[in-house]
Amino acid sequence: MKKNWFSYVVWVFTAVFVACMFFLPETVPVHWNMQGVVDRYGSRYEYLFLILLPLIVYYGMDFTKKIDPKYENIKKKGDVYEFFKVLMTLVFMAIVIVLYFMSFEIVKINSTLFIALIMGIMFIALGNYMPKVPQNYYLGIKTPWALENEEVWRKTHRMGGHIFVLLGVCFCICALMSSSVVLAVVVAMTLVSVVFLYVYSYKVFKKLGKEE
Repeated sequence: MKKNWFSYVVWVFTAVFVACMFFLPETVPVHWNMQGVVDRYGSRYEYLFLILLPLIVYYGMDFTKKIDPKYENIKKKGDVYEFFKVLMTLVFMAIVIVLYFMSFEIVKINSTLFIALIMGIMFIALGNYMPKVPQNYYLGIKTPWALENEEVWRKTHRMGGHIFVLLGVCFCICALMSSSVVLAVVVAMTLVSVVFLYVYSYKVFKKLGKEE
């Protein structure tokens, strides 16, 4: 995906939604509980940071790439890094769009389950690209042992790719089932997966150390 035209899309998106913010009601929903019910209202200007997030993410990832000590690794796989940058930007753009739909009461959406669907799609996409992520300090599963050893990095991200796809499918199922209880279980699974990947990375590192 070309950087030039997509950067224009991000700028136009931001400008349009900042302008639309002034047409929102003075008071808008700003927080939802696990059942997708609004439990706090606030000023429409509280949306400003969220509207700016796609822009911040897009250019922020450009910045972190350039200051990464392992920049040469990223440079060799620029398309992979670009994919992650565009994907994360699109995720926040989708959240902003749905937030506006709900504020204008254009459509009734369970925000919690919508986020679950977005998370599911994101995890599946990330999982498919995770094994291709080069060793770096800002993107990927950055355990101390993976950053120390390229083989540990490769194996950790290959395992992480499988886990991310599985979690993505589970998040999508939650959204389709409209079950906040199941969603809570999947969130717990995500936390357990993080711990598992750290332990797995350490075990691979120790195993490689013994073989050497």
